[in-house]
Parts: sequence; C-alpha cells; structure tokens
Amino acid sequence: MTGSELALLGLLSEGPRHAYDLEHLIEARQMRSWTEIGFSSIYAVLNRLERQKLVRSVKARSPHGPARRVYRLTSAGQAALRQAVEQALAVPPQTPPPLLLGLAYLPALPRRRALAALTRYRRTLDSRRTEMDRRRRQMQPLPDFVDAMFAYSLEMVVAERQAVARLVRKLQAPPRRPAVRRPSQERSRA
Repeated sequence: MTGSELALLGLLSEGPRHAYDLEHLIEARQMRSWTEIGFSSIYAVLNRLERQKLVRSVKARSPHGPARRVYRLTSAGQAALRQAVEQALAVPPQTPPPLLLGLAYLPALPRRRALAALTRYRRTLDSRRTEMDRRRRQMQPLPDFVDAMFAYSLEMVVAERQAVARLVRKLQAPPRRPAVRRPSQERSRA
C-alpha cells in the first residue's frame, strides 16, 4: 500500500468525507511534510481505492454548490488500514535516503563543492527542525500518538544532522594518505 493510500484510508477512518474535505484536513494537519500525497493525486487515489473496494462513494447534496462524491471506508478498507498501519509500525523503510547515493559518489565532487552541498543539507535539516518545533508548540496539547510522530521526526532530524556534521568535519580536515601496507616480519622469514 502506498503512503498516499494509507493516508487517505486513515483520514476516512475518522468519518465519511469528500475529496475537498480531505484536502483541507491534509493542509490543516500539514501532512505533506511527512507523507507524499499531492493535491492533484487525491481523486486518483480515491478512485483506485474504490476500484479495490476499500472505499465506496455516494453522491451527496451540498449546500455550497453541486452534489459531491462522499467517500467512506468499507469493512475491507478497515482491514486493509489495520494491516497497513501494523506493517508501517513493524517494518523499517527499505528505500534508502538519496543522501546515501550522494555519499557513495562523493569523490565525483571537488572537496569544496561537497562541503558546500553538505552545509546546505545541514542548514535544511536545521530549518526542518525549527519548523517542527514551532508546529509542535503551536498544536499543544497533542494526543500521544501525534506527539510521538513529532518526537520521532525530530530525533531522526537530529541524528541525521549529527551524522552530516561529522562528515563535514572529516572533509574539512586535511586529507589522509592511505596507509602503506608492509609485509610482516614473520611472512618475510617464511
């Protein structure tokens, strides 16, 4: 199940909604900072979930204009949501961050450009941490599960920033020469 599908199933588990309501909830909860659900993909994902019989929709009158399609979770959708949530909680992500690919080919960049790029990365992490702290304070009091989302995200940003800072320090130090391996005395005697 994709992150977008899980996000929409989760929102629909709170009650029936039309796509515009879902978009407002996504914006209000700032879900795009922690899941990959685009505004333009909401209808496509809802249609896919409906074809899979995880949601169903009915047209409902709207006091603000034309009738809208209201989506609700089916019992199969509830079961799929529970399974996806359990999977998300039990299995670490298998997609490595793009940073690792950059590190794998770090020698392709001159040292100063690598340092500049990593410094920008570190600043971005600092900004992300500041914004998360601001939103967390703004949303108080938080339910335990929402506070856990913030705590986890903040801890991941802090750990990633520390790893990048260590790498920057290594790159700022004079380059080390590879050690020359000499045959041991015992091998040469044999």
